[in-house]
Amino acid sequence: MENETPSAMPPPIESQVAAIRARRRKKFNWNWVVAPLMLIIGVLIGFFGRPLVLPEKSTGNSVVDQLIAQTRHFKGNANAPVTILEFSDFQ
Repeated sequence: MENETPSAMPPPIESQVAAIRARRRKKFNWNWVVAPLMLIIGVLIGFFGRPLVLPEKSTGNSVVDQLIAQTRHFKGNANAPVTILEFSDFQ
């Protein structure tokens, strides 16, 4: 053991710790690249994929027109530009 060269001896603990810290610093953190990229992709899919998932809105208010036709009680002009329907329960 006495005849060993200094290069064959293990480095001291401090230099090993410094080497580990240097390797950790060199390691690139991909979370800062992947997270915003996934957010952008999700927004684009939501924006451009929305017409594929949701049905197109009809131009006529068929449900509202049916409700107004079946309503017997009106207060004010029946042909007003704005119609407010009130639903209530008297129980």
